[in-house]
Amino acid sequence: MMNDAGATRRRRSRWLICAIAVLVAAGLTGGGWFAAAAFTSPAQRAAAASPPPAAPILVKVESGDLADIRTLTGTIRPIDSFSAPLPVLPGADRTIVTSISVTNGKEVSVGSMVATMNDRPVFAIKSPFPLYRDIGVGDRGADVRALQESLVSSGLLSFADGEFGPATATAVKALFARAGYDVPLRDASATHTPTSDAPASDDDAAAKPPAAKPAQVVYFPAAAALTVATLPATAASLPTVGTDVSSGATFDFAAPSLAVFATPPNSLPQGLKPGTKVTISGGGLENAPATVMGPISPPDPASAPTASPDAGNGDPGAADTARRAQATSGDVQASQSEVRIDLDNGTTVKQDQVGQSVTVTATVELVAKDALLVPVTAVNEEDPTHGYVVVESGARASESVAVTILGTVGGRVALKPGETLATGDRVRVG
Repeated sequence: MMNDAGATRRRRSRWLICAIAVLVAAGLTGGGWFAAAAFTSPAQRAAAASPPPAAPILVKVESGDLADIRTLTGTIRPIDSFSAPLPVLPGADRTIVTSISVTNGKEVSVGSMVATMNDRPVFAIKSPFPLYRDIGVGDRGADVRALQESLVSSGLLSFADGEFGPATATAVKALFARAGYDVPLRDASATHTPTSDAPASDDDAAAKPPAAKPAQVVYFPAAAALTVATLPATAASLPTVGTDVSSGATFDFAAPSLAVFATPPNSLPQGLKPGTKVTISGGGLENAPATVMGPISPPDPASAPTASPDAGNGDPGAADTARRAQATSGDVQASQSEVRIDLDNGTTVKQDQVGQSVTVTATVELVAKDALLVPVTAVNEEDPTHGYVVVESGARASESVAVTILGTVGGRVALKPGETLATGDRVRVG
């Protein structure tokens, strides 16, 4: 029993000694760490807290063309707009619009009935001037030819010779009948001597006695013509039923041909030159090739920054569009006149695209062709055309290479190709 108790005491003593040794070792280690921390200098602590040195930023030298490319906002619009005044019925107390036969946005063709006034039809007649008189059988003149040319366009007459004869009378009768109205008649005494639409030979005149003059003959009233210089055209704004024409009323039209209109930004004081090639996207178009038509009129500096009321060459609403338009590159539009841009290669836009916004991408200037291209921050300029870059490519570590600067656009520099710098080399930025 005594031997067992002694053995137990010896084992406990060994465990106690081991535990004390472990505690002493831990204390020595922790104390050493705390001592080391306590005796670290401020410089050592600052060095330990600082980030490692930044590695240089490198970019590859590229090759290609450097161009000044701008993007502008444009709008699809008719190339022209114009108004045609409604004629006043002579001798009537009032001339009232009693019906409208066309709708806004729809095409008006030559010879189509556009309205009635005092329940009488009014037809669209293509003419550079208003009809200045009622014309009928036996009349001759430029107004007769204008009416005849519209009848030819309508498919009711085969030729126009400036003489209102039986063939023209038949065509006028058919024009009114097609609209559902009786043709106007007037006393024959109000006309000149009737003639044929084609001149007769002397033999025919001698062989036939003069024809008896009818009591009444066909005529076309001047008040039945809405004379429009360009047809077909698109109805843009129409008078309302009940309008008193005596106080003035017009049909407003837009030309059927459409184009893109845009305003050059402030950063292009000379605007876009006629002939500049651009592409159009948006409004149903995708990179459609187009050409700036111009003309470009530089703005009056005294009028800046308000857009000229004449912007757009007389197009209604063009000035408002010029004020609203903004370049998508962020440039605020200048007070320059709008430029007209026509689509190339037979590309067309339709009336339902009118008013839609598009993006115009224009190559304003080709700064350099087949040049070496690097970011502007990679070039250390010595003067506007010379500088150097730092090459970090392969064995060429921190090598300064002289370069010739050809031009700068949009944060990129075009460099003249040379033997000391090539495409694919890595240069330091910053």
